[in-house]
Amino acid sequence: MKKISMLCILAMLAATLSCAPGNRGGETVGTLTGILVGAIIGHTVGGDSSARALGTGVGMVVGGLVGSQLGRMYDQLNAEEKRVHSSIITESVQSSKVGEGHQWYNPETGHSGRVVIVKEEAYCREYQQTIVIGGKEEKAYGTACRQPDGSWKIKN
Repeated sequence: MKKISMLCILAMLAATLSCAPGNRGGETVGTLTGILVGAIIGHTVGGDSSARALGTGVGMVVGGLVGSQLGRMYDQLNAEEKRVHSSIITESVQSSKVGEGHQWYNPETGHSGRVVIVKEEAYCREYQQTIVIGGKEEKAYGTACRQPDGSWKIKN
């Protein structure tokens, strides 16, 4: 029952955030992802049921704020920068070893980014992506796995 309540709360938050005026895609996705990840971490850290409930609530708030900031930064990238950043992720996952990666820089906007492979297990590679906008650096992690046809698919 508690899990169903949590899913209902998350669904209501998702609907509210996605309908907010002026909200852009990256910010919405970042916020929702942050809320979900924060809730899971907060729930896991809590000990007894009341601590788990408090941890879940705090995790949702903190995760939502952090995810929103990351998404807002991503929304500030222009279409070409998003395309380049996406191709850098793909290129890094396909050809880099742990500790290696690729980077990009747009002299017109001053925006930059880099992707570094941080972990490799079996058919998957974890990477850290960094985006710098206006001198402010934000980091996020993702995982990509090799598919049976040899292509790579980003999981998160």
